[in-house]
Amino acid sequence: MPETPDHDYRSLCDLETAHLRWQGNGPVSLQFDDIYYSGADGVNESEHVFIGGNRLRERWQAPDRAAVFTIGETGFGTGLNFLLAARLWREIAPKHAHLHYVSAEKHPLALADLTRALSSRKEFADLAAQLLARYPEPVPGFHRITFAPGDSPAINLTLIFSDAIASLEQLLPVRQSPYTAHAPCHVDAWFLDGFAPAKNDSMWQSMLFEHMASLSHAATTFATFTAAGHVRRSLEAAGFAVRKTAGFGQKRDMLIGEFRAVSPRQGYSEKADTGSKPGTPAAFSPSARPTPSRKAATRKAAIIGGGLAGCTTARALAQRNWHVTLFEKLPNIADAGSGNTMAVTYPKLSHRPSAASRFNLAGITYAANYYAEWWHAGSARASYGERCGVLVLPKNEQERATQTSIANNFRRSPRLLRQVDQAEVRRLSGLPLAAPTGLYYPSLGWINPQALCRSLCKAKQIRIIHTAIDSLLWDETGGQWQLIDCEGTTANETFDAVVIASSNDSASFTQTAHLPLKALRGQVSTVDAAALTPHLKTVVCGEGYIGPRHEGSYTFGASYNFDCETLALREQDHHSNIDKLQRTDPALTDILGQTQANQAKGRAGLRCVTPDYLPIVGPAPVYRDFIENYAILRRNARAEVAVAGSYWPNLYLHCGLGSRGAIYAPIGAQLLADIMCRSIPTLPRDLQHALHPARFIIRGLKQNKL
Repeated sequence: MPETPDHDYRSLCDLETAHLRWQGNGPVSLQFDDIYYSGADGVNESEHVFIGGNRLRERWQAPDRAAVFTIGETGFGTGLNFLLAARLWREIAPKHAHLHYVSAEKHPLALADLTRALSSRKEFADLAAQLLARYPEPVPGFHRITFAPGDSPAINLTLIFSDAIASLEQLLPVRQSPYTAHAPCHVDAWFLDGFAPAKNDSMWQSMLFEHMASLSHAATTFATFTAAGHVRRSLEAAGFAVRKTAGFGQKRDMLIGEFRAVSPRQGYSEKADTGSKPGTPAAFSPSARPTPSRKAATRKAAIIGGGLAGCTTARALAQRNWHVTLFEKLPNIADAGSGNTMAVTYPKLSHRPSAASRFNLAGITYAANYYAEWWHAGSARASYGERCGVLVLPKNEQERATQTSIANNFRRSPRLLRQVDQAEVRRLSGLPLAAPTGLYYPSLGWINPQALCRSLCKAKQIRIIHTAIDSLLWDETGGQWQLIDCEGTTANETFDAVVIASSNDSASFTQTAHLPLKALRGQVSTVDAAALTPHLKTVVCGEGYIGPRHEGSYTFGASYNFDCETLALREQDHHSNIDKLQRTDPALTDILGQTQANQAKGRAGLRCVTPDYLPIVGPAPVYRDFIENYAILRRNARAEVAVAGSYWPNLYLHCGLGSRGAIYAPIGAQLLADIMCRSIPTLPRDLQHALHPARFIIRGLKQNKL
């Protein structure tokens, strides 16, 4: 049984999708006995209510138009409102503008139903095709879809598959928390959609409008198809100026308006996530809610470290119009911990909704779409990797039972995972494997980190400088960072922000010396594929892992050596890797032929791991201030501390990816770009806290270890 209700964003099982009947190609909800849009003219209805009601065409063509614009929606449905807004944005927004569209949906349409609903929408063919190709399975939580910009303005769609009220609440920082470093993101226009209040009263509650107000600023508008009295009164009570206007077609009235009131409590959640204790943010005033800047200033970021973490972050910031300088101490990027020629997208799920399992779920769903750009890169595909599927074999009966529970929890999501029997295990792998069952992830595969990183850094906004950065200096007067290399030379320019993404070296700076990072050696083995044997067709994981044959060889591993940091290859680790394959399934070693450990090639590197094996993503805390301000937690772990969390200005971290960089780096980079740009986050607030750089300080104080 699910651990949490199926509408909870924390649930680790898939959602019940929308139950529909059809009137032509127009869907009707059986759950709510209501239509998704006007059967007569759904496009013009949405255009009238939401595009016109929010004056989007006028605002996006204004001389002082926003370079970044955010739309919030309650009820994604068939995506019609999104497609209309996205099409208009592409038509009239400046090339370097960025649209963020966030939409909550409690009962998402199944992909087949969404495909049918959009099949007649030829006017949205390109956008609809991209949406359908990336549309997530009905898995609770946040789902980020980036639409390929090309020469068009960029669009990020964040689907939150959960109850609308819970979804919006997760966009707010906790009002009193050491983890709150910045003001909340803001929404510029609200599409207050969803089924009619009389049929879906659980959504149209006062808390919904209060959350909308908390995410609004002085120029935020809203529009909704309904003119119900209690909706109008609730909007007014939350601080919106509301007026009636002509509805669409035979509907006499609808509501539109703007946000007006600001209270000191708005902009925050009063709920504390697990592990969070009060502490009022001091870096800004919650009552200061001005209209966001209309013009995007040129922003410069320095990224220290040229591995997966650094390169994915560089790409994410470049897509937000940052100018990025990436500093890498080695002659080539991705030549240290990210230097293997094959990295598998190794999923690690549980049947219980822990933060680690939920983050891994978010990571694999995001990575599957992220790598599609390279997996589908035509003749160059083989150099970047392959979406060949990942087959996880159970190590024992207990793990087999766990896989059965996971498969049952996601039985409506076959594009994400499914449990397979022995016949399918053999068909998928191409080998006579002995495992009676396995858990198969069809959308995953493997990547070549070096080739990927080179491609990520080709953007014209990214430049690479090969030098080691030894220290960082904050210029209080100019509000800029200076970087100093190992010879004491200061870089010729300063930067608005710095991201430290240098694996184990991330703790070598004065500002970050407190980070509890540990180097974990790993050695992979490579051997020539045996002649006259079947070829492995998918990644197989168990005690170890092995990928399909690439350039005539198999790559497998990997060792875990806490007691050794040498980068020299060790024969004993080749022995260990072969033994892991043998324990996973004897047929896997058969494809290696008679290869002995002393004949194997390979590579060794140092992973960067954290005590909880989750990465570190977010703003860099000022350790001394945390120790002083939260000292009471040593005596009382439940104490409420009315002191702000203290952070270095515009200094961020992306490290601690361990052995799952291929899964963790893309979503971590996207989240960090969201944080730096104050935009809609890629992950819910509680998972942001689970990755937060300050978490180890707070835990250490509570455990009286600091």
